[in-house]
Amino acid sequence: MKNIFSVGKVALGAAVGQTPKSASITTTKEVADDTAAVYASIKNAVNNHPRFRVYEGEDAAAHKSEGGVVVSAEVLTIFRESEKALDAKYNDGKAKVEFNLILTDALTGQQIDKVKLQSISHTSKYYNITNTSNPSQAENVVINQGVANATWKYLMEMYPVAVEVLDKGVVKESGKLKSIYIEIGEKQGAQPDWEFFIVKEGDLKERGKQNKIGRIRIDSVEGDEVSLCRVKSGADDIQAALDAGEKLYAVTNVNDWAY
Repeated sequence: MKNIFSVGKVALGAAVGQTPKSASITTTKEVADDTAAVYASIKNAVNNHPRFRVYEGEDAAAHKSEGGVVVSAEVLTIFRESEKALDAKYNDGKAKVEFNLILTDALTGQQIDKVKLQSISHTSKYYNITNTSNPSQAENVVINQGVANATWKYLMEMYPVAVEVLDKGVVKESGKLKSIYIEIGEKQGAQPDWEFFIVKEGDLKERGKQNKIGRIRIDSVEGDEVSLCRVKSGADDIQAALDAGEKLYAVTNVNDWAY
């Protein structure tokens, strides 16, 4: 794995910001519990980005490095309001979380970016997606998965990942390429079903304009820095490039990744 790591840290602790302002059933205790859940979701999202690691209870100065980035967060708003109907399928409610994500240069302490992110839902349609007619459970999806997804996608857009294609995997009897190995694994938090585009080395710097010759999905994480990926499309072009000795890279496609 070359040149893709940055220092990562989430600032945990007391909530910064406001308590919800609503006539909802939310109590002070519930707000406190939600705040802890929001910070935990942000931390998990940071830790699941291949370029970051979470250091808890340690001084960020101990991880100063050129190109290193410190990630911190402050919760601004957590809002809940549930309405229970006699017929459970009409149960409804609202949920919203707003928070700032702050990126700081680990070496200089200079702020790189500060962005307000949010996770929000209202209407029973969202609850149907979560396969529950319980508004409280559906709101938990907003407060947990929704926060994590917003954090993770933002970081993936800011710090996309490009890893080298190592070798062919399985080649079918027909001669068609079925799988390949790429240089990302347990150390980088790789997970099955992560998807990448395949580009040639010369196209690597053309962010957003790369000539994508194929698409792959991680089938299994095989070790610290290697995963086996199923070829979803472009098998012939990928195989031809590898046979010609060309260096290929797997690059992230944020819109197709789901935290």
